[in-house]
Amino acid sequence: MQNCAMKEADLLTLPPEHKNIVRCFGSWLQNNSFYMKIEYLDGMDLFDFQKANWRNIPQSELLSIIIDTLNAIAHLHDNGIMHRD
Repeated sequence: MQNCAMKEADLLTLPPEHKNIVRCFGSWLQNNSFYMKIEYLDGMDLFDFQKANWRNIPQSELLSIIIDTLNAIAHLHDNGIMHRD
């Protein structure tokens, strides 16, 4: 499991920056635990946003989220990285 996590973290350091992808600055194993140093982003993640606003998200905002997500995935694919989530 740790080996897979290390490989995935290494991939996150490869693509050129993109505004919709959290940057990973490195990863390491220490005392049998896996660590990643990633960009800090203020605010809530998409899951928490959806839970808090699930009845009140305007269609235009949903469309914007979907387009931003697809642009980020396309950026990864353009750089030879397949996203698995």
